[in-house]
Amino acid sequence: MTNARRNAITGLTDKQESFLLAYMECGDSHRAYREAYNAKNMSDGCIRGEVSKLLRHQAITKQLGVLKTERAKNIAVDASWLLNSAIENYHLALEQGELGHANKALEIIGKHVNIQAFKETKEVNVNLNIAERLERARARAIKARTADMIEGEIIKTP
Repeated sequence: MTNARRNAITGLTDKQESFLLAYMECGDSHRAYREAYNAKNMSDGCIRGEVSKLLRHQAITKQLGVLKTERAKNIAVDASWLLNSAIENYHLALEQGELGHANKALEIIGKHVNIQAFKETKEVNVNLNIAERLERARARAIKARTADMIEGEIIKTP
């Protein structure tokens, strides 16, 4: 294997950097590998193994973290811009008497990542401890056994 040229800052080869950029763009590590490396004659299993090695590589995981952090900052700016634009559009639509457009702006505002007005929530009670649950199960078992015994005596009686 030849010694590939490495980036002085990241320590990654050109192909590793290409893999990371493709991965960040498409979100599919296998597709990113195929784009960055000559994988035409490789089986899916072989690609899966190589991707696994890449994603465990310390310099790659470090750079992937940097890229994800940068993207998160950009997404937050974009999400904030979208919310502000939707609010402006809502007010503008109301001023112009276009209720359909105002409602659409409200829908966008409600779906915003920081608002999530339409997100379905479910309440789960996890306050019962194990002892309480076991005691309830035991009571149900005794009740069922007692019912079976009574039913059995009634059936046996002529």
